[in-house]
Amino acid sequence: MDARRRTAITALGVAAVLLAGVVVFAVRSADRSGADDEAPPPITPAEVTLEPTRSVVATYAPPDVGAGEPGSSPDGPQTGDAGSGRSAPGGPTVERSPLVAYRRDGWLCVVAEDGSGERRVAQAAGGAFALSPDGRTLAWVEDDAGVLRVCDVASGVVVETGPALPGWPSWAADSSTLVYATPGPAVARVARDGSRPQRLFAGSRPMYAADSADIVVGVSADGDGSRVVVWRDGSMTRFGAHGRVTGIAAAGDALYVALASSDGEAPVIQVLDARDGTVRGRFGRPSTDRAVAVTSLMPSPDGRWLAWTESGDDGYSRLFVARTGSAEVHALAGRRDCVPLGWSADGTALLAIEGNAFQGELTRLVSIGVPDGVRRTVAEGAGL
Repeated sequence: MDARRRTAITALGVAAVLLAGVVVFAVRSADRSGADDEAPPPITPAEVTLEPTRSVVATYAPPDVGAGEPGSSPDGPQTGDAGSGRSAPGGPTVERSPLVAYRRDGWLCVVAEDGSGERRVAQAAGGAFALSPDGRTLAWVEDDAGVLRVCDVASGVVVETGPALPGWPSWAADSSTLVYATPGPAVARVARDGSRPQRLFAGSRPMYAADSADIVVGVSADGDGSRVVVWRDGSMTRFGAHGRVTGIAAAGDALYVALASSDGEAPVIQVLDARDGTVRGRFGRPSTDRAVAVTSLMPSPDGRWLAWTESGDDGYSRLFVARTGSAEVHALAGRRDCVPLGWSADGTALLAIEGNAFQGELTRLVSIGVPDGVRRTVAEGAGL
């Protein structure tokens, strides 16, 4: 009798375990099947976020454009004028692939914008990186070694190009070349295969214009302070920056320069004419009273939008976007720990790393619609 009881009890136990497994599998399958239709579960930010997912930040001043300037209005450069940033006829052939790069577990990885096809490309525990617009070549600055490396995504072949300073490499719109900072400091350009390095000018913070293969902007220093440099197909122009530059970008004939706070004045983004340095407009006061710098200026591929972050200590980094011809500034996603990687291939969303790694929060790669701020998770655990 005891043996029969033990056998019966064992059978009941096995049945219970199997039943529980079926229930768990069904629940998880249901969760996966609805993942594309439902918003991902929220991640608790490092500090309480009071703003909604979409908001217009009224504390930014409308662009200050002087009356009577050609092609200008009180609201700033309009779409279709010199500040729209659209590529001129006969510009570079641009191929934009729906791929994005990020770091995970000491590897630089590439994945499609829909989250499919993730692949490890190269080992790199640290350093800034950038994927070419066509998705075929990955470049990064190896911080410990102080060198720039480029890697063919398809073959995995890595080429070391030479000494480099910490900072983000920047690709030409046609993916043919990239620019980076070298010791000196100086701005250098190199072909996508790592060959033919060329010194362009003394300076740092190099960025290709968003829609160009022959316009590079950067920052140089002299006895009078920072100066903005515009290098255009071999010729160079310098403008006084009127402060310490924390970010720089260009699209079309518009030059965007972020200046640090000074003498009690808040940080500001100035909109300059890239041809003569004329101030055409500006985005003013930040959305917070805490000490922040305006960084990561990123015009969209067609120049119609400008994205940037307000960055502070302890991982504070908040993402904003504005139409280049409008005073409306949108706070994207309501997060206070969001770092942009770049624009989606079609220019309708920003790809960013979300989550405060400084406070032990799990990070992830997200796609954020512009300007509605709708977030979609691309890769959990992805980081910078």
